[in-house]
Amino acid sequence: MPKVVIPRAIVTADPVTGQVACIPDQAVVIEGDVIVEVGDARTTLEKHPGVEPQRFSNSLLTPGFVNGHHHVGLTPVQLGSEDSNLESWLAIRTANPEIDLGVDTAYSAIQMIRSGITTVQHLQGWYDSDVADPLAAGRAAIDTYARIGMRASYAKLIRDQNFFIHSDDLELLAGIPEQYHARYRSMVEAFRAPLEDKLTTFTVLKEDYADNPLIAIQLGPCNFHWLSDAALERFGELSAQTGAPIHLHFLESIYQSLYLDRRAGAQRVDYLSKSGILSDRLTLGHGTWLGPADIEALSGAGASVCNNCSSNFRLSSGRLPLLDVLDAGVNVGIGIDEAGINDDHDMLQEMRLIYTVNREPGMSKRKVSAEQVFAMATVGGARTTGYGNGHGTITAGAPADLVLFDENRLRHPFQLDGVSEVELLVQRSRNDTITDVMIGGQWVMTDSVLTTIDEAAVTDEVVRQCAAVDREKHRADREFATALDTAVRDWFIQEYGF
Repeated sequence: MPKVVIPRAIVTADPVTGQVACIPDQAVVIEGDVIVEVGDARTTLEKHPGVEPQRFSNSLLTPGFVNGHHHVGLTPVQLGSEDSNLESWLAIRTANPEIDLGVDTAYSAIQMIRSGITTVQHLQGWYDSDVADPLAAGRAAIDTYARIGMRASYAKLIRDQNFFIHSDDLELLAGIPEQYHARYRSMVEAFRAPLEDKLTTFTVLKEDYADNPLIAIQLGPCNFHWLSDAALERFGELSAQTGAPIHLHFLESIYQSLYLDRRAGAQRVDYLSKSGILSDRLTLGHGTWLGPADIEALSGAGASVCNNCSSNFRLSSGRLPLLDVLDAGVNVGIGIDEAGINDDHDMLQEMRLIYTVNREPGMSKRKVSAEQVFAMATVGGARTTGYGNGHGTITAGAPADLVLFDENRLRHPFQLDGVSEVELLVQRSRNDTITDVMIGGQWVMTDSVLTTIDEAAVTDEVVRQCAAVDREKHRADREFATALDTAVRDWFIQEYGF
């Protein structure tokens, strides 16, 4: 027996054009995990006699949102690392303690579902356990999403060369106190496992989860300066052979842009063409320092960009030239990255931030529209995940991933006419305006209560594990991380002059 959902109106982007519309009096018919029909409510009900519809007369129904770039649950700030510039931040967060990966994943999944996220692009690679046993770490995250019923596109972040600086990491030994040399050497060596060994994680996980419709396995070359040309070419080959999408951190900081100039010269983004990864299967995470020629190359290849606005601001990286990217016809998704501006993995806040900061001054200047932001959060992000078939939209054939917003709460305490439903969603929605969330045809939240996970138990376990952190060890780890941070800062100042 199919499910029939009838809201006051649906808000969705067209799967081909990306144009967003609000359409009243629609019924959405769901069979299994797929939307099979969308049409006039009265006519649709006549086609399905005997089916009792689920009516939400005061609600807007939207597709589930896609968090196109996610790493961890407990945020770096929660684990003792203040925001800094990216390169320094990577060093100082080596002191962060680790809690159980399954618990950490569940903690962030709860926050994401409450903000309407039904699909997450999980990019894993920060923890010690990711290095020690990447398959076990991958399964811990993926199986958690599967138990909750959340759609997850998973990639293990892989690197085969320098991590902390744009050269051999062992060069930093000259600036690190001798007492930390053995620890630092061990850390660097752990990153240097053979590339093919690391790629085994991709091939094994892809086979293991091939029959789970909620799980997709992607390729995660970590960042351009962390990858040799040989590694880039290997990723290009694998993507072409398997059809797997690629998510690559790229041009996040000013230093990464300067490094790209040194390595690629005038080619810049076009440099990726020779490896085969510059294609419509590629998503660039961040892209903060994209220039006009870079954007043109992305547009020509049909590649995508993931806008990680909060992260770019928090780590002093800059701002994606979003208006130029959109004007060039490049597909754009939204990623909350490590934390979001409020440290809570909130997609609604991320959308509002993007909408607010991308406005040029002057009466006739450009600004991003609410419709563009909504499309980025749904169909734009969906195009980077590889699920296909209308993912990120409310159309026949699309996955049944849906979110209900209570219009009474959206308009509380007062809202005059003149503001469109899309504008209202982007400007005024909060987590408490979302009442129900469906993923793959299953209600995972009803009447604001999560149904597939014990939220209180997860929170209690986070509290228990964090309370058990060895404070003395953490202080010692902070001393090491501070010494590493000093060496990293000195290297970049010497190398780039600032």
